[in-house]
Amino acid sequence: MPPDAWREVAEQLERQPSPRYISENRARLAATAYVWTQATCGETQFAPQPSESCNNAELDTAWSQDRFSIGQWLRQNKVPLYQQMKPILDAYAEQLGHDIDTEHSTGQLARSLAN
Repeated sequence: MPPDAWREVAEQLERQPSPRYISENRARLAATAYVWTQATCGETQFAPQPSESCNNAELDTAWSQDRFSIGQWLRQNKVPLYQQMKPILDAYAEQLGHDIDTEHSTGQLARSLAN
Protein backbone atom coordinates (compact mmCIF):
# COMPACT_ATOMS: atom_id res chain seq x y z
CA MET A 1 0.00 0.00 0.00
CA PRO A 2 1.61 3.26 -1.05
CA PRO A 3 2.16 5.85 1.71
CA ASP A 4 -0.39 8.25 0.18
CA ALA A 5 -3.10 5.55 0.20
CA TRP A 6 -2.23 4.73 3.82
CA ARG A 7 -2.54 8.42 4.75
CA GLU A 8 -6.07 8.41 3.33
CA VAL A 9 -6.91 5.37 5.45
CA ALA A 10 -5.28 6.81 8.59
CA GLU A 11 -7.13 10.12 8.21
CA GLN A 12 -10.45 8.25 8.45
CA LEU A 13 -9.54 6.55 11.74
CA GLU A 14 -10.34 7.83 15.20
CA ARG A 15 -7.14 6.91 17.01
CA GLN A 16 -7.18 6.38 20.73
CA PRO A 17 -4.26 5.40 22.95
CA SER A 18 -3.92 1.64 23.04
CA PRO A 19 -1.42 -0.90 24.31
CA ARG A 20 -1.62 -2.44 20.83
CA TYR A 21 -0.54 0.75 19.06
CA ILE A 22 2.24 0.33 16.53
CA SER A 23 4.03 2.94 14.43
CA GLU A 24 2.41 4.34 11.31
CA ASN A 25 4.93 2.73 8.98
CA ARG A 26 4.61 -0.67 10.62
CA ALA A 27 0.81 -0.40 10.54
CA ARG A 28 0.96 0.50 6.82
CA LEU A 29 3.16 -2.50 6.03
CA ALA A 30 0.94 -4.87 7.98
CA ALA A 31 -2.21 -3.40 6.43
CA THR A 32 -0.60 -3.96 3.04
CA ALA A 33 -0.29 -7.66 3.85
CA TYR A 34 -3.96 -7.72 4.87
CA VAL A 35 -5.02 -5.98 1.65
CA TRP A 36 -2.95 -8.50 -0.32
CA THR A 37 -4.76 -11.39 1.38
CA GLN A 38 -8.14 -9.84 0.60
CA ALA A 39 -7.29 -9.06 -3.02
CA THR A 40 -5.77 -12.48 -3.73
CA CYS A 41 -7.80 -14.65 -1.32
CA GLY A 42 -4.38 -15.68 -0.03
CA GLU A 43 -2.89 -16.41 3.37
CA THR A 44 -1.25 -13.67 5.43
CA GLN A 45 1.90 -15.77 5.83
CA PHE A 46 2.40 -15.78 2.05
CA ALA A 47 2.03 -12.01 1.58
CA PRO A 48 5.04 -10.66 -0.29
CA GLN A 49 7.57 -8.82 1.83
CA PRO A 50 7.54 -5.07 1.24
CA SER A 51 10.75 -3.87 -0.41
CA GLU A 52 11.44 -1.33 2.34
CA SER A 53 11.73 -4.10 4.94
CA CYS A 54 14.09 -6.29 2.89
CA ASN A 55 17.28 -4.44 3.81
CA ASN A 56 16.27 -3.53 7.35
CA ALA A 57 16.48 -6.47 9.79
CA GLU A 58 14.53 -4.66 12.53
CA LEU A 59 11.71 -3.65 10.16
CA ASP A 60 11.69 -7.15 8.64
CA THR A 61 11.20 -8.75 12.06
CA ALA A 62 8.53 -6.23 13.03
CA TRP A 63 6.70 -6.70 9.71
CA SER A 64 6.67 -10.48 10.11
CA GLN A 65 5.07 -10.15 13.53
CA ASP A 66 2.75 -7.28 12.66
CA ARG A 67 1.33 -8.80 9.48
CA PHE A 68 0.07 -11.75 11.50
CA SER A 69 -1.08 -9.74 14.54
CA ILE A 70 -2.87 -7.04 12.58
CA GLY A 71 -4.43 -9.63 10.30
CA GLN A 72 -5.81 -11.40 13.39
CA TRP A 73 -7.05 -8.15 14.94
CA LEU A 74 -8.80 -7.20 11.72
CA ARG A 75 -10.43 -10.62 11.37
CA GLN A 76 -11.50 -10.79 15.04
CA ASN A 77 -13.11 -7.35 14.69
CA LYS A 78 -12.90 -6.68 18.46
CA VAL A 79 -10.35 -3.86 18.77
CA PRO A 80 -12.01 -0.48 18.04
CA LEU A 81 -9.22 0.84 15.81
CA TYR A 82 -9.26 -2.29 13.67
CA GLN A 83 -13.06 -2.33 13.62
CA GLN A 84 -12.79 1.08 11.94
CA MET A 85 -9.93 0.04 9.69
CA LYS A 86 -11.33 -3.24 8.34
CA PRO A 87 -14.10 -1.87 6.08
CA ILE A 88 -11.73 0.78 4.72
CA LEU A 89 -9.06 -1.81 3.90
CA ASP A 90 -11.66 -4.21 2.49
CA ALA A 91 -12.95 -1.48 0.18
CA TYR A 92 -9.39 -0.63 -0.86
CA ALA A 93 -8.70 -4.32 -1.64
CA GLU A 94 -11.91 -4.59 -3.63
CA GLN A 95 -11.08 -1.47 -5.65
CA LEU A 96 -7.55 -2.72 -6.22
CA GLY A 97 -8.88 -6.05 -7.47
CA HIS A 98 -11.32 -4.25 -9.76
CA ASP A 99 -8.56 -2.02 -11.13
CA ILE A 100 -6.30 -5.02 -11.78
CA ASP A 101 -9.09 -7.00 -13.44
CA THR A 102 -10.08 -4.05 -15.60
CA GLU A 103 -6.49 -3.39 -16.69
CA HIS A 104 -5.90 -7.08 -17.39
CA SER A 105 -9.17 -7.46 -19.33
CA THR A 106 -8.54 -4.30 -21.38
CA GLY A 107 -5.02 -5.44 -22.25
CA GLN A 108 -6.24 -8.90 -23.15
CA LEU A 109 -9.00 -7.46 -25.34
CA ALA A 110 -6.54 -5.18 -27.14
CA ARG A 111 -4.26 -8.16 -27.90
CA SER A 112 -7.22 -10.25 -29.08
CA LEU A 113 -8.38 -7.53 -31.45
CA ALA A 114 -4.87 -7.11 -32.85
CA ASN A 115 -4.74 -10.76 -34.01
